[in-house]
Amino acid sequence: VSVLPAHIGNMGSIEAIRDEKLSIQAGLNEDGTLVLPDDLAHLCRDQLKGRRIMTFGFKDTADIRIEQSATATSIVVQGQRYPFQFSVPGTHRLSTALAVVAAVHAIGADVAAAIDTLCTLEVPDGRGNHETIRGVVVIDDSYNANPVSMRMAVQALGTYDTGRRIAFLGEMLELGEQGAGLHKMVAEQSADADIIYTFGDGFRDLASCFEGRHGGHFDVPSKFDLTAFCADLRPGDVVLVKGAN
Repeated sequence: VSVLPAHIGNMGSIEAIRDEKLSIQAGLNEDGTLVLPDDLAHLCRDQLKGRRIMTFGFKDTADIRIEQSATATSIVVQGQRYPFQFSVPGTHRLSTALAVVAAVHAIGADVAAAIDTLCTLEVPDGRGNHETIRGVVVIDDSYNANPVSMRMAVQALGTYDTGRRIAFLGEMLELGEQGAGLHKMVAEQSADADIIYTFGDGFRDLASCFEGRHGGHFDVPSKFDLTAFCADLRPGDVVLVKGAN
């Protein structure tokens, strides 16, 4: 179980999403294990009394966690370390990998084999896959977007230092009454990109939030001059496309 503000427009609040997701425990057998992010397990401890919990995260308190040094990355499973090398950047992807390992460990399957397999996985289309075209890296993360995944995608863009970091941010959907505030929050947390183009109603009138890094806003993608944009690209640039389809 992981709780993010995706589809908050349908559920009304992050608390409602959390309660709905935690209801999965009603289907567990008495000896079943609920896999949770470490911070969520601490936040909801009163709702989880009597449950067997397996936690994952980045803190030492998590049962399954990432351990990084200057030379290596490991996944630590209740004190045992396994070498880990993920093919794509992003803290959000590491968190997903930890959740998978936690589930594998909870059912008593082969953790080492699972980690080896994770290291070889390729990203599905539109989920952050990379392609290099004439020296320009294009990151296609266009399948879906919520405030957390968009912020993390821009943060991952910031890890590149070969050239300009350019983000195309499309409107996030299904956010309901909180949509305006959440789009503004994303705009204010996008400092890892050098140039940002925005698309759709959600990002309209937010140019000032990008603090001089805003390349322009477009109601629909067809109004953007893609030919001129591509002509201006140079080797080393990195282009992120992040949006909801």
